[in-house]
Amino acid sequence: MVKGILEQLSEGVVLGDGGYIVELEQRGWVTAGAFTPEVALEHPGAIRELYSEMVNAGADVIQVMAFYGSRAKLESVGKGDLTEAVNEMATRVAREVAGDRLLIAGDLSTTWSWREDDADAAQLTSRMLDEQIEAQEGVDFFIGETFHHLGEALLCLERIKRTSGLPAMITMSFRADTATPDGFSAGECAAKLSDA
Repeated sequence: MVKGILEQLSEGVVLGDGGYIVELEQRGWVTAGAFTPEVALEHPGAIRELYSEMVNAGADVIQVMAFYGSRAKLESVGKGDLTEAVNEMATRVAREVAGDRLLIAGDLSTTWSWREDDADAAQLTSRMLDEQIEAQEGVDFFIGETFHHLGEALLCLERIKRTSGLPAMITMSFRADTATPDGFSAGECAAKLSDA
């Protein structure tokens, strides 16, 4: 049985995978842009192949190919009704490839529904994150990636803890600015996320 992510990290470096969307585009499976997680349903063999290549390259963790897999993001291209199926299939294929040799990281990302100081937007974002968390059942931990707003990143962390109880890693994305749109530096984000 493979050791959990926290135990592995306490022992040293853990090598993850990545770059799926770019690689899928280069292989002709997707058109890069904000909406590509449906490839899990349309071409599951393509993500199976990439997962296998990551394993062969020495990855300790396979991340579910569900970036931008929230209902709102998929609805913007007419595929919101596939949210659960996309997340479930990407998770299932990752588990098949990893077997009991590697960890599987669930994948959550910005929903683009977050609005600062907007309770309705926070509830909507919570529901969308919960939907993905539940559809990615069987993962070993979650990665919430490339958040722009600290508020949404903190909400993602809260939903992971409440809905799954699994360990979580949260990353922020900074564009040209040195602060998030809600006014926090990278160091402040790291400290607040660590505290949470």
